[in-house]
Amino acid sequence: MNRALIAAAIVVSSFFSVSSASADPITFSDNFNDGNTNGWWLGYSHHTPSVNGNWRIENGTLVQDAPGDAFIALVQGLMVSTQTISADILPYQVAGYAGFTLWYQNPQNWTSVFLYPGPGVCVVEVLSGAPETFNCLPFFLTQATVHRLSVDVDAVSGQLSISVDNSFVGTYQASNPNRTGLSGLYDGNSGASFDNFELSSTSATAVPEPASLLLLGTGLASLVLVRRRRR
Repeated sequence: MNRALIAAAIVVSSFFSVSSASADPITFSDNFNDGNTNGWWLGYSHHTPSVNGNWRIENGTLVQDAPGDAFIALVQGLMVSTQTISADILPYQVAGYAGFTLWYQNPQNWTSVFLYPGPGVCVVEVLSGAPETFNCLPFFLTQATVHRLSVDVDAVSGQLSISVDNSFVGTYQASNPNRTGLSGLYDGNSGASFDNFELSSTSATAVPEPASLLLLGTGLASLVLVRRRRR
């Protein structure tokens, strides 16, 4: 069953609308057991050529298996900076990697943190369309196994504190100064699955008009301040 908890929101024509003038605490979670992807913008590959993802729900998990690399799915309508983000993640079993997209502003400005069996937990940063910076924190990951990735994001300091399966991996210092944007999922080399997604932030604002970020399509005009989906 779905349940939405709303604070200072106005319901308009089946959309939840909030003012973008103030920042408020939010919690968004999705276990995908309801069989739909309400509250998500299901996107495309970061890379060239840019192709649409094949995001869908199968057996209570969100999967993406379109051929390609670096696909994104973003929580719809929320700009966040400091945040905690976590999910159960199964990367594609052959050379796959998967995790989170942070501070997504447009295809030229974003940061991703992801599980990469072999190298460990890696971070990619793109600033103003410049070539990606790619760094990894060594950590043993069992291939073909679901791991829970958690990242505590401090937008003021730029520090990303990373844990896997409740074990601390390390801290990464982000160089990207654009430390606000949309957050969500990241699928490398396609074929990943995601479950039990959670995002919390003490300061979130409604995203600008959809066309300004080339996002949001026909989804929520702007999301509730507090929205939680439960089984």
